Amino acid sequence: MNFFSALDRHLGWMGGMLVSPRATFTRMLARPPRFEALLPWIFVSTAIAEPVRVGQAFLLMRIAPIDGLLLFVQQAFQRFGPPVLGVFFLAFLRNLKPSGDGRRSFDVWSSTFGFVLAPLFLLTAIGGGLAALDLEVWFLPHHRIDLGHSVGWVRAVVAYGWPLALGILGFFVRAPAEVPTTTPPGPSAATT
Repeated sequence: MNFFSALDRHLGWMGGMLVSPRATFTRMLARPPRFEALLPWIFVSTAIAEPVRVGQAFLLMRIAPIDGLLLFVQQAFQRFGPPVLGVFFLAFLRNLKPSGDGRRSFDVWSSTFGFVLAPLFLLTAIGGGLAALDLEVWFLPHHRIDLGHSVGWVRAVVAYGWPLALGILGFFVRAPAEVPTTTPPGPSAATT
């Protein structure tokens, strides 16, 4: 598979989670993505939301590459670690759920449920981008969420409400039957 078709499919999954999540879940379960495909979104959203801290991490990478890389990964984990752990927990629960349509493995469910974080990545990037232009939108999740204030609760609902609703929807989506991986895609030889 070439780079552009893989990028097209990946962006289709990200946009599909925003536009038609049920159909996207079904397509993803028929041809599962890889969870590693979400790492660039995590790192880019972190860089947009926290440019000063990420800039410090990159400056530290010039002097001590390992320390700078660890600081950058720490920033990303502090921002997106809890939602990613929630995705893994949801995938674990879904893997335990018996279904008559074929049993999927944990990695298929975690990769599929990982894409429910698309709205969180999008809202974080939009909020960070607008803040960089001095257009502060207080309810977007580009700032750390502090539940000690009423603003923090609003940010938590905005940040996690949509992904949580998508995760609940995905929990009840009926997975398509297992498709054999030896069948080549495209039209059969009899029709050509």
